[in-house]
Amino acid sequence: ILLGKRRPTMTIVYLFLISSITINPSSLLAQVHPGYENFKFSSKEEAELLFARGLYKESIEKCKEILKTEKERSYIFRMMLKAWQAMNDLASAEQFLKGYSKSGSTHFWYATGYLNYLKADYPKAEEAFKQAIELEPENGLAWNNLGAVFSEKKQYALAVEKVKKAIEVNPKEPMFVWN
Repeated sequence: ILLGKRRPTMTIVYLFLISSITINPSSLLAQVHPGYENFKFSSKEEAELLFARGLYKESIEKCKEILKTEKERSYIFRMMLKAWQAMNDLASAEQFLKGYSKSGSTHFWYATGYLNYLKADYPKAEEAFKQAIELEPENGLAWNNLGAVFSEKKQYALAVEKVKKAIEVNPKEPMFVWN
């Protein structure tokens, strides 16, 4: 009575459309593409995926596995520290780094610098990034973050110089270019 003459027809059309979608959902579900049934992520990709999904503890554990079995990388430490930061637990990051066995590597010094950067302790961060660069001048992340430290200290000319060096070291890293 309240719908008028045209409303029942439109209501029937809407109901038909909705029921056809809900009755046959198979076309809407994701399906495996041929040839990708056995696709495997690398350990680093798994850690990144866990991080992206907000599964920070799992991501950290995956990163720890990577550090035990593969060549250590500054990017792995960076992801771990970002996960600890997301959980508001930089104290655990500090504990991990204190107990880390390869404390003389460029990657360890990068991680120490990045941890101090996240804690806004820029003098300690600067010192650690410089140590990472001294051990490996090709550590683009250390150059980039050293530039970020100088930016925080409002020393913009030095910041630009350091980020340019990061780009020179690794021109394919978009993060450096954005900075």
